Amino acid sequence: MTDIVDNGTLEKLLDKDEPFFTPTKMQTRKVPMADCGDHANFFSRRQEMRAMKSAAWIDHNPPFCSGTLRKNKHLGFRWYQQYLEERVCWEFGWEFECLPSSRIRFNDALTEGDCGPITEAGWHMERYITLRPFLEDRYEVKSIEVTYEDESVKEGVGLILRETSARWIPNGHIVYAIVTEWDREKKVWLPANNPC
Repeated sequence: MTDIVDNGTLEKLLDKDEPFFTPTKMQTRKVPMADCGDHANFFSRRQEMRAMKSAAWIDHNPPFCSGTLRKNKHLGFRWYQQYLEERVCWEFGWEFECLPSSRIRFNDALTEGDCGPITEAGWHMERYITLRPFLEDRYEVKSIEVTYEDESVKEGVGLILRETSARWIPNGHIVYAIVTEWDREKKVWLPANNPC
């Protein structure tokens, strides 16, 4: 704390009947970086997870999916759509969805000066693309419009997954995330969401 508050000020604060903080030595501990073998082992496990068939992914222990999906699959429910939603979120991040390409339209995204949500969306998307674990996953920043089964429409700026090694993505589908949504009624951008 003495790095933040000089000793005279610190003593004055601690002399009060109700000090507003207690000095502590708590900090994030720095450790040596793991050797490449540890990283290779992690990535090897990550590749195995990506390649899992649906049944193995659902039944994995510890579970990757919700208890509802696991239980209802075993009870005989039609489970594939819920599986796809959960797996896409688990694999790519909670803002991501996967729908038939016929429900999605996209075009080049336009930037806007002095627009907080667009600026934040750019930061989120740049970080996401830069830190992606699978380099073969190719994302593009796009303006996206989605029409859901109930005919509701959502539009905004986000990421389209153009190529991936995730073989479990159904043919004819697109994985995407709307990072900042356009409010069609109020004609404003909504706050950006971190896609992961």
